[in-house]
Amino acid sequence: MAYTEFLNYLSYRVGDVVVYNAGSYVFVTAHLPGVWNPLEVVQINQTTSYRTADFNTLPNYNLSSPLAPAKYHVSYYVNNDDLVMFDSFPVDTQVYLPGETAVIQGYDTTHFSQDGVWAYEFSGWSLIKGTLEEIVHTAGEQYIVSNHDLNLYAQWNKVPTITVDADGTLMLITTYKDAIQSLYIPEYFNGSRIKKIGTHAFLNSSIEDIVVPPNIVEIFANAFEGWTGSAIRFIDSEVTDKYPLLKLYVDCFYDTRNLVSITLPYRWRQATGIIFPEASNKSDVMNIYIRNTKAFMEEKLGVEDAEDYIADASNLSINYDRVFHWGYND
Repeated sequence: MAYTEFLNYLSYRVGDVVVYNAGSYVFVTAHLPGVWNPLEVVQINQTTSYRTADFNTLPNYNLSSPLAPAKYHVSYYVNNDDLVMFDSFPVDTQVYLPGETAVIQGYDTTHFSQDGVWAYEFSGWSLIKGTLEEIVHTAGEQYIVSNHDLNLYAQWNKVPTITVDADGTLMLITTYKDAIQSLYIPEYFNGSRIKKIGTHAFLNSSIEDIVVPPNIVEIFANAFEGWTGSAIRFIDSEVTDKYPLLKLYVDCFYDTRNLVSITLPYRWRQATGIIFPEASNKSDVMNIYIRNTKAFMEEKLGVEDAEDYIADASNLSINYDRVFHWGYND
């Protein structure tokens, strides 16, 4: 009789011997593929030779404890590499015997993509790795464990956090104004090129930081009214003819009470009035990084003229310091 590794899906005859965890076991009853009964086998002494006929007198053998019954796990997997995870994921530390009941866990938290443009809402569990939107098991379901581990892969509903209209104007969906940690505005969204940031686009939003791509050409008045984030960065690494000038409307950064850092691009050439807040509840210092001083000179705008667009220096109600970094280039 050949020794063989014990595998649940094989069948065995009376007298077949298996090796499991360095111990030898003999089947005393026939075993069909699938769930096995520990009473089917007994441990034997490896140094003893046995004949199949000898197993009719088992009490005379050097018998030990029966083979321990197999136990199985229920494991949960995030199944989405695009998520930014801020909390723990379901874990089941219990092990189950065949026939025992496991309660399928749920997951209520919404997570967001790396750029913040998409929200992912948990919808259920699949048995196959990958985003297939095939729900097999749901939270609270009672699952009867059989003779194998159960691996569950999360499925996610993907929904946008922004909208872009036919004119290319971006707006933040109200549902997510307080949920996103950061937003990297894409150049295109759902096939439309984003060109503008609309009035009240980020009204009272608490997104911590926002990155603006070079395809944005206009930011409307009050676009960031009530926004409580701290940093805005415009992507504009070099002067090219590829992207048009950036126009900032009066009060576009009105009442951004916690803004402490903004990087403005080469493309900024035009403003319709004072663009930065004069609110009395501003933080103590606001750093304004302006990449190209020469840009203002070419438009017959001096540095002082540019500063006039940022806030009225004669307004005594302004209680924060504006620190300018002219000619900034990172």
